[in-house]
This record gives sequence, C-alpha cells and structure tokens, in this order.
Amino acid sequence: MNFVFLDVAIGLGTIFFLVAMFCAGVQEVIAGYLNLRGKTLWEGIQSILIAGDMKLGNTPAKAVVSSEDPGNKIAQDMLMHPLIRGQVPDKFGIRDLFQWLFSSRQPTANSGDTKPSYLKSATFAITLLDTVRKTYKNTNGNPTDLSQAIANMPDSELKTTLQSFITKAGGDMDKAQKAIEAWFDEAMDRVSGWYKRRTQALLFLIGLTVAVIFNVDSIQIFKQLWREPTVREMMVKQADNITSTAILQDNSLQDMDLVAQSQKMLNALPPSLPMGWPAAAWSEKNAAPKTDWQWLCDALLLVVGWLITASAATMGAPFWFDLISKLLPLRSGGKPASGEAKPKQ
Repeated sequence: MNFVFLDVAIGLGTIFFLVAMFCAGVQEVIAGYLNLRGKTLWEGIQSILIAGDMKLGNTPAKAVVSSEDPGNKIAQDMLMHPLIRGQVPDKFGIRDLFQWLFSSRQPTANSGDTKPSYLKSATFAITLLDTVRKTYKNTNGNPTDLSQAIANMPDSELKTTLQSFITKAGGDMDKAQKAIEAWFDEAMDRVSGWYKRRTQALLFLIGLTVAVIFNVDSIQIFKQLWREPTVREMMVKQADNITSTAILQDNSLQDMDLVAQSQKMLNALPPSLPMGWPAAAWSEKNAAPKTDWQWLCDALLLVVGWLITASAATMGAPFWFDLISKLLPLRSGGKPASGEAKPKQ
C-alpha cells in the first residue's frame, strides 16, 4: 500500500512537472512579447522617484501625480537618456524584416512604449544625476554642478532624498553615487518580489487555461493511477527518464525551449491517462444513466481538478522536479546521491 501511494505521488508529480514546464515556457513567451520585466522595472523606478502619496508598488495615477512633479519629470527625462535608450530592445516585425533586407531600416528603440528589462545600479545612478543636472540647470546658461541643480529643483521628496545623499557623503559625488546605487538595489529587491508575485498569478491563469483546453483533470488522473498498476509503473519509468535526462541535470532548465521539451515529454505519457476531451468522467462506456445531481457533481469535480492542476503549475517545474527526484530513491530503497543537481529557479 505504501508503494501504491508513492507511485501515485510520483505519477502526479511527473504530470505537474510537465504542465508547469509547459506553462513556464508559455509565460516566458508572453513576458518577452509584452516586455513585462521592463514594465515592472520602470514601475519600480517611477515609484521611488515620484513624490506625493504614492506607495511603492503602485502605478502612478494622473489624479495623484502631477506632470510637473519633479520625480515624474525626471523619470520621463531619464527614459530619453542615451544610457537608457541604448538598452531598450529594438522592435523587429515583418515590415522591419523587409526594410532590413533592403537596407532601409532605421533603429526603432525608443522610450515610447518599450522599457529596458534590466538596469545596473551604476547606470541608474549616473543617468539620474546627469538628468537632474540637465533638467534643472541655471536659467542664465552657466554650467551647473550637481549640488546647484538639486537646489534648483522644486521642493519634493526626491529633492530631499538627493540632498540627504550628498550631505551624508560630505559633498563627495562618488560616495553620493554609491549611496544612490544602494538605494536603487534595495528598491529593486522589492520590485523582484512584485514581479514574482505577478508572474505567479499569470502562471495560474496559464495553468488553468492549459488544464481546460487539454482537460488535465488532476482528480481523474489520480483515480486512474490508483486503479491501474500498469499506468503507475509507466509513470514511474517516465519520472526516472526525466530525472536522469542530462539536459536537466546540467541545470539548463531555463536555457532550453520549455514548450517544445515539455510537449515532447507529454507525448510520451501513457495513452490510457485520462487527459483530453471528452472528459473521462463523462465518457465511461456502459455507465448507468446519471441524475442531474450526479452530472452537477461531475462538473464541479472537473473544475476542482482543473484548479488543482493550475495551482500545481504555480509551484514551478523546479519544485516538482526536486520532489520526484527525492521520491524515486525512496521507492527503490536507495538514498539520493550527494550533490545531486536540480534545475534552477
């Protein structure tokens, strides 16, 4: 009985691993196409520059932030700075392909709707200080040092913050820049937390969509694994193949084509697994007629099975890979090898 539970756990863990890997691949495609990393990064930058009653993590609202707010003005000017624009990915569509072929294409990297997905703290600090110096230069046209430029800024939280950095640095601009870099790094740690939470929500939606389209019902899969020893044995072999695959042991899970690789592994699953349409609960041959209440219960269980699959996808492929890697040695009575590699998060 203990081996039955273990085999069922390994089988379900393998299904969840493959679904999570497929969903992660889809998520990466969406994140890259919509530049979600860049949007989140710049939202974080705006939130530390803009004054008012904004809270870190909230998108600036027109009703709250004035266009003349120093932080808002600096944020917009920073987007036009060469150091920032040089890191914006160049757009490339079908029209651009033909323009490129005939040597008539111009670079389209701009700050209109595309943001850099990564920014070094030193680049942020240099860009911020240079933008402040240029934006709040003296009206008489004379050269402006940084301290004077900050003094020329309207009263704001950003002005107070920058002045405190310079004061603590004793006027040493290098020390002030290092303080701004540390300020940026601290804020980006929190931005990373936002991105992770948001992508988990996105991953749940992708997982639910995949579960519905392909009818990956965790409850029906559990029942089939519990009833059919042959299916359990095949799933254990599949799990063993996955954990022993060199591409996974080389910690290159994030570097491969997740969608293609997961599809290949999903196609190798036992055909008797109750996945796909029509739903297994509704396609049993020679089944006795069901009442409306029974149909409703089947529908509710189906939805619950989808939700379980979607929730499992949010745990991530590395979690399920690590789990089945630990369960397999228990089944064989052995111990995990020391220093066993696992996929990166």
